[in-house]
Amino acid sequence: SSRYMSSSSNTVPEVVRLNVVDFSAILTNEDLRPTYQIIDVREPNELEVVSLRGNDIINLPLSTANEWSGKVIDGSTLDSNKPTVCLCHHGMRSLRVANFLVGNAGFKEVYNVEGGIHQYAVKVDPSIGTY
Repeated sequence: SSRYMSSSSNTVPEVVRLNVVDFSAILTNEDLRPTYQIIDVREPNELEVVSLRGNDIINLPLSTANEWSGKVIDGSTLDSNKPTVCLCHHGMRSLRVANFLVGNAGFKEVYNVEGGIHQYAVKVDPSIGTY
């Protein structure tokens, strides 16, 4: 009777909650960091105020999701097989994108940074500032 339960092929993976300390461990490890794709879903004007260092951070603003969501689904933007970290200001917008990635785009391993870049600045790196 358990054979129906063991079929994991059609179950959508859960978005994994990632705290800012563990996120920092990924960001600061030059061997680990390239194995993830890191998506900041904030608006360009927000990035001008506070942003993470590094040109490997992918900006996919939630407000323009109708422009990029199809490209994510068809695989021309992002790699659905690569562990993916979603980030925003406080962790709400990024959770919406993370749920889209696992629920609609077939991503296997997706993390949402809890508390967003604000919490990261408060707990990990105050030098980036807050807004």
